[in-house]
Amino acid sequence: MWKENLAKTAADKKISIHEVVTVASIIETEAKLDSERPVVASVVYNRMSKSMPLGVDSTVVYAAKIDGKWHNNGKVYQSDIDRRSPYNTRIFKGLPPGPVGSPGLSSLLAALNPAQTTYLFYVRNPYQNNGAHNFYSSAAEFENGVTMLRNWEKKQAPAAAAVQTSAPAATMPPAPTPSASSAGSRGILLHVWAKSDAQLRLKSTACTGPKPPSRFSNKSQSLRQNRQHLQNRLSKLNRPLRKRRARQARRLVLPK
Repeated sequence: MWKENLAKTAADKKISIHEVVTVASIIETEAKLDSERPVVASVVYNRMSKSMPLGVDSTVVYAAKIDGKWHNNGKVYQSDIDRRSPYNTRIFKGLPPGPVGSPGLSSLLAALNPAQTTYLFYVRNPYQNNGAHNFYSSAAEFENGVTMLRNWEKKQAPAAAAVQTSAPAATMPPAPTPSASSAGSRGILLHVWAKSDAQLRLKSTACTGPKPPSRFSNKSQSLRQNRQHLQNRLSKLNRPLRKRRARQARRLVLPK
């Protein structure tokens, strides 16, 4: 793929394979839309030309992963931002020491053919559910974009909570009422299923009370009774045999 599509372009622009792949890996992790990849590439090169730290979150995440400190919940913590890793482009200027992902052909092409823009910043577009970004050339515009995103997130929080509250709950028998006689009995773990958005989450609440009888305990008791009955029956059937063996044993005893 490199020789067929990229080698000549990289040689003409005097860019090493290592640099192309590293830039492309950043583009791959930051841009979800193929149409945006050349624009994201332009932001990377524009910031490098101005000696600005790239400040790319995907490099911060990669630094946390290689140190074994990534929480794997999609959130970037202050400890991640402050990590003294050469891959942390919020602290160190220029490209990281190597790729932070595996780039595809569209990202490699974007790294070699960036769009001609003056953009230095980008923020996720909250009003498009396809991973699109808004791009900005100044810090003031960027701050306005961040404020718009935060305001949108605040509006979504009550809506998400309302959806979770209004989700139908599974019906279940009432928990047994605790009593003085049940103080020493073990607790019962009740599992309540609730539907939220597109996933089912298991919520557990513990309550104390006597353990209700189950069909398994009744079956075990029945089996024990049947086994005892069979043992008694077998003992009666073997009683004549035991007497006969005892008489035979007495005949074999020799007198002194």
